[in-house]
Amino acid sequence: MSQILIYSRPGKNQVNSSVEILTEKLSEIGHTTEHTHSTNWARIFLNPYHLVHLFIEQLPLTVNELFFISLAKTLGKPTILSLFNSENKQTKPLSSLVCPDALSLSQTNHFQFYRDWICSKSVLPLFPELKPTSPSSVNLKNSISSYLIPLEKNLDEAFQYKTDHEIYFDARSLLNKCSSTILRKQWNHFLKEKKLNPLSHLILSEDKIKDLLKDENLYVVLANPRLKHTEFTSWLEKTLNRGHVILLNEFQATGFSQAWTSGQNCQVLAAHHWPKSLNQFFLSENELANCYSRFKNSELTEPLVNELSRLYAKIIRQNATMISADSVKMKS
Repeated sequence: MSQILIYSRPGKNQVNSSVEILTEKLSEIGHTTEHTHSTNWARIFLNPYHLVHLFIEQLPLTVNELFFISLAKTLGKPTILSLFNSENKQTKPLSSLVCPDALSLSQTNHFQFYRDWICSKSVLPLFPELKPTSPSSVNLKNSISSYLIPLEKNLDEAFQYKTDHEIYFDARSLLNKCSSTILRKQWNHFLKEKKLNPLSHLILSEDKIKDLLKDENLYVVLANPRLKHTEFTSWLEKTLNRGHVILLNEFQATGFSQAWTSGQNCQVLAAHHWPKSLNQFFLSENELANCYSRFKNSELTEPLVNELSRLYAKIIRQNATMISADSVKMKS
């Protein structure tokens, strides 16, 4: 197997948690892995790595990261760049000197933003850290009839959902713009003006979210395409194997395509005009009987780790072939 150097930016974050899981799984199948937060060039010179893999939450790359990729390529060590949050815009291609040999993204529709990057492309989502799937770890007290939806930009987003079911709106992200007092005042005004379902609830604290996820069985709606992949993964950690059902969009489902099965362990909604798709789900009143979003860690990680291992082997082999190819001989 191969000796892999894995780089990720320092700090306690979703990417580093996922990298820890990945390095453990790679070691289990025989790879030698070293995880670093440093772009120290001496590390590449002094160690016989077969491949360098960089895990980045989102662009742009720093000058040191670009130099790190360039140095690895100069020394004949193939590179893979894994990006997880991609903005909805075209990304300029990198020069051949710093463009990685392979690029992985969190979901398939993001490929369109990197179509001009000349390298192999694949899907690799973040790995959520899951709780055990034993019956005692799952709250099955109530049938599922309530919804939890994170708001992204403003309270007005809540107007587009048409349901008579109880619905909770997580508005913690809006606290960066407004105080809780102002948000509650606006919310009460919307209720008074009957712009909202009277069973709509506003949540502004982490403790309230924790209590809700602990005490209730919910449809957790994560299908908003504006939800960053790191945020999506954080929600998976909070909700999978807890008696809830995840509602996600068709592109998010490509991250663990082998695991998600709509109508059995989740509900997959159309990515475009997804609120309309959600409202249709409301109207169907089609509760997913005995359906819970529940997985073993191995169900999510093993297929992707094996696929990544094959990608490593392919890129290392291709790189070795290019380096060792005989030069064209000129006859005198």
